[in-house]
Amino acid sequence: MDKKLKKKLLLARNKRHHQINLLAEEQQKNTELLRKEDKKRYDSLQKPGTSDVEPVWSAKLQEIRNKNTGRKRAARDRWNRFAGTSDGGGRGR
Repeated sequence: MDKKLKKKLLLARNKRHHQINLLAEEQQKNTELLRKEDKKRYDSLQKPGTSDVEPVWSAKLQEIRNKNTGRKRAARDRWNRFAGTSDGGGRGR
């Protein structure tokens, strides 16, 4: 291969790599902008002072299935699947 052809191929490869890098940077900037917008939207949805109010639990979460018989019954309280295990906290009973 002669020098001119080698140099031409090298410049073409560099140009292609430069275009790829520009597109990647643009995509990264767009992603960062979207993340910032999503964070703003999420923060605006958060209502301050509502952490003291207990959430409303759906009826499905209030049903407990007896694993022996398969029957479902209403829960006496909001229960935790980690209750009674070590490091689970329990229900204070």
